[in-house]
Amino acid sequence: MYKVFQELNFHVITFDYRGYGDSTNVRPTEKGVVEDVLQVYTWLINSIEGNQKPLIVLWGHSLGTAIAANLVSHISQLCSERNTSCLPPPDALVLEAPFNNLLDEIESHPFSKLVSWLPYYKNSFVKPFTSSSEYAFTTDRYLCDVPTLPILMLHSKGDRIVPYDLAVKLYECIKNSRTTTGLLEFHVFDKGHNNLCEACDLPLVVT
Repeated sequence: MYKVFQELNFHVITFDYRGYGDSTNVRPTEKGVVEDVLQVYTWLINSIEGNQKPLIVLWGHSLGTAIAANLVSHISQLCSERNTSCLPPPDALVLEAPFNNLLDEIESHPFSKLVSWLPYYKNSFVKPFTSSSEYAFTTDRYLCDVPTLPILMLHSKGDRIVPYDLAVKLYECIKNSRTTTGLLEFHVFDKGHNNLCEACDLPLVVT
């Protein structure tokens, strides 16, 4: 996907959350990874000269869509908790392969289908995530709090990791929370979970 952005002459800033990739090997929580995004976003805003502010688009993929949604929904609160000046929101949000909330994603995941028949499935596989505030990832709730932020959703009907139906649920939830303001678009492709970058018409959609 980064190569697609570069070919479109976009500047791309990306990083590894705590516990992911080459980042610090610690147990990630939703609060922690959102703080990581806030740290990078703060650096970006402070690095831009006042008279030359470019278009800033926050792009999340898969779990990153929920993290990005959390940030844009709580950016003022997060800045207040850190005793820092309030940051401007991004100009737009792109959600690639999003889900509506973690509970539905867990129960729709291919692994869950293999073990959902077990009598202790709910308590052992679902409850540890959904009963803890450390792993809420309720994108549908977060994005109902930003009714004017332009949002572009991208998904594939062939996605076996995050089912297309969950993206539809999220889209309907966001749409119902808006009136006449706030651009919301949903584009569907025929690629898999990690292959939307191969879609020939993707550049036309994102520009």
